[in-house]
Amino acid sequence: MARATLVLKPGREKSLAHRHPWIFSGAIDRVEGTPGPGATVAVHAHDGSFLAVAAFSPASQIRARAWTFVDEPIDAAFFARRVRAAVDARAGMLDARHDACRLVHAESDDSLTPGQNVSVAVRPEKVGLGRADGANVFRGTVDEVVYIGTDTHYRVRLPGGAAVRAREQNGAADSRPVAQVGDEVTIAFPTAAARVLAA
Repeated sequence: MARATLVLKPGREKSLAHRHPWIFSGAIDRVEGTPGPGATVAVHAHDGSFLAVAAFSPASQIRARAWTFVDEPIDAAFFARRVRAAVDARAGMLDARHDACRLVHAESDDSLTPGQNVSVAVRPEKVGLGRADGANVFRGTVDEVVYIGTDTHYRVRLPGGAAVRAREQNGAADSRPVAQVGDEVTIAFPTAAARVLAA
């Protein structure tokens, strides 16, 4: 299905050329096609040159917000790349005294989520230690192992310093933990286990 296109008035492409993601209603010359609220649209300069791919909002003064300044599909792979880049960019913010931060921050993350600040949360029992399945796979080093009843909790330090907590159910009473402090491991979580929390 072809995307609808927003064509800007002459000279109104300057903010997009500087990677500002907002397209105001007054900058639009015409809409080619009939996009509905939230539709993905192409944004072109008056001369027809490509500027951005954006989310359309027909009732707002900010008529569209750019997802990307590259002509690419807005699909699950797009979001996976953007979330990974956002997480990697914040890896150095976390340390022993700071173990939480906002992972995704709207336009600050190259227009990942126009108009919406979100945090992504995954319960520790949904983080699989030693697994490498799915799109959300990370490598790190175990720096804490805590036995709590029927479970063992692991803190895995990612490159850059961010920490992720994983929880594994213990086996038999004399079973050994899945990993020890200092072990390099792979962790993963299913996309369906992630929850996006509004700011």
